[in-house]
Amino acid sequence: MGRIGEHPAIIGVILILVVGAAVVYAVENDLLTINHDKAEPESENNVVAEYVEKHNYDLPPDVIEILEPLGENQLNGLEIDTIIELDKLGEYVNTPLVKFVISSLVEDGNISISEFNLVLDIDNDYVSNDLELRIYETNPAKLDTDDGGVDDFNEIFTYEMNATNPEDDADFMERIPNVEAKHWGIWDGGGADTSDDRVITISMRDPLIQYLAERAEIIWQIDHYGQKIGTFIVDGEEIWNGTEPNERTSDPPSYYFTHGRKSACAVSSMTNLVILRSMGYSAVMVGGEFSGTGHGWSEAFIDGEICVVDFNYVTSREYAYERKYNITQHDYNPDWYKE
Repeated sequence: MGRIGEHPAIIGVILILVVGAAVVYAVENDLLTINHDKAEPESENNVVAEYVEKHNYDLPPDVIEILEPLGENQLNGLEIDTIIELDKLGEYVNTPLVKFVISSLVEDGNISISEFNLVLDIDNDYVSNDLELRIYETNPAKLDTDDGGVDDFNEIFTYEMNATNPEDDADFMERIPNVEAKHWGIWDGGGADTSDDRVITISMRDPLIQYLAERAEIIWQIDHYGQKIGTFIVDGEEIWNGTEPNERTSDPPSYYFTHGRKSACAVSSMTNLVILRSMGYSAVMVGGEFSGTGHGWSEAFIDGEICVVDFNYVTSREYAYERKYNITQHDYNPDWYKE
């Protein structure tokens, strides 16, 4: 048998084993330091910024930064439409209100259809951005463009005023309650919201409604059964003045008050609710039957008690529902006032 030195291959294997063991020992004992500059990881692309640049949109850098959560995934149709609608706002996109709204909408990294509808009416005045910019030349990021005291929707649709001229606001305020409201419907304003909340919000912003609510009261008396019964009075008159044939069921409260106070139950219950809430009471509308006929009315939390408010009359809920009322509304919650 020869000596190890006479076999180079064996020596090579031994050297590899020795060096390998040394490296493992050094690593395990944190003795091995490699002195070179580490490459910085590449930053993730801002998908929103890339899309804006590619399509030559003119969004300010801080707005693009606010929209960045949308870029965590590939942009979907609603998110692309959001970018397009914001670009249409032009100079108004840089206002604090717009930045606040979009910041709250994109927080979760997605845009839902309801959130996109908010983008279409960024100041929530129920006049779409498109109509404000293209037709009325009002500020889509401001509830009352001319700061005259009447919001844009009521200036344009309820009273046919100039929403960019504060002087007609001043004249209107002086003439209240001797003003005439025009009839507007669910599609006026160009928005997608056709809910009761839209009618309620627009009405409670109306200076005429605010004036009447300040002059509203419930006059109480005891009936021949010993029950407390209230009469709903607004500006010295009973709030409801009867019905007329072929009435619409969607008159706004301002139209109702300036056209004889005549209506069926749908308009009356909505008007009662608007005035009650404007007076500071919590109130909801209720659907059901009265004496077997379809009917609507309001409930209100008045002086610690739930009351039924139906046309001109106010009674305790307990007393009313012992009589001829029957609630058929499937989502009615008797504890609504606790929410």
